[in-house]
Amino acid sequence: MPVAKWPRPLFQPGGIAADVVYQVFSGQPLPDDLPIDRERHGLPDGEPPEGIFLSDVSAEDAPGWFQRFQLEPLVGPARAALGQGIDSLLGATWCYEVAGEVDDPADLAFLQHAQGVVRCLCELGAGPVYDVHARRWYGRDQVLAQALDRPFDIRAEVSVEQRATDAAMGLLFFTRGLAKLGRPDLVLVRCQPGDEALLWGMAELSAQGVRLEAGIALTGDDGGEIELVPYKIDDAMPDLDIMNDAAVVVWS
Repeated sequence: MPVAKWPRPLFQPGGIAADVVYQVFSGQPLPDDLPIDRERHGLPDGEPPEGIFLSDVSAEDAPGWFQRFQLEPLVGPARAALGQGIDSLLGATWCYEVAGEVDDPADLAFLQHAQGVVRCLCELGAGPVYDVHARRWYGRDQVLAQALDRPFDIRAEVSVEQRATDAAMGLLFFTRGLAKLGRPDLVLVRCQPGDEALLWGMAELSAQGVRLEAGIALTGDDGGEIELVPYKIDDAMPDLDIMNDAAVVVWS
């Protein structure tokens, strides 16, 4: 039986396109025609989404592209996440990219389809997997151990990082990965330890479909005003290496 679609119960149309990028590494070429099976790979009902494609690159054709993953800043996080599995990355000669854009998606079935293709690639012996937007690595066994009927989990799809800055901005918390849900990443400034829980809550609202983006103003439960302004690198805001749209949360 096909799995249920991941819904967006609070969906507000008019957002940016969801941008998905998974890179799946392999030590050998895989078949051109993947044996995708809806039930075995956790695909929901419906046709595969338009805009998500599978492409490949080989170390023979692009040696420099693969060598990047043997150097910093990429190899350190990969080694920390994969442990001994780093050998599969360093020895990879092929990379399969599941990527593309889906315009203003009202549910997250497209993400399930993309992850189903990733799972199929891992079943064929590929791995590890890199979620480019969340900057998160997964070993092959991790991917195959995921329950097919698992509910959507924001903490599995998005990363939260922190950065200590000067007194103007203080401690920052910010997301990576909301781009694949069609929403800007979010930055909290002048934080206290523990404030990441608030950021996770806002990320969950974005995943459910609420448009939390620059220009939006909200009233909190305590009556305080929250405004979202564009993320802009300047004398006060450091470069957080956020490559996608992002908004800074400001309390007034």
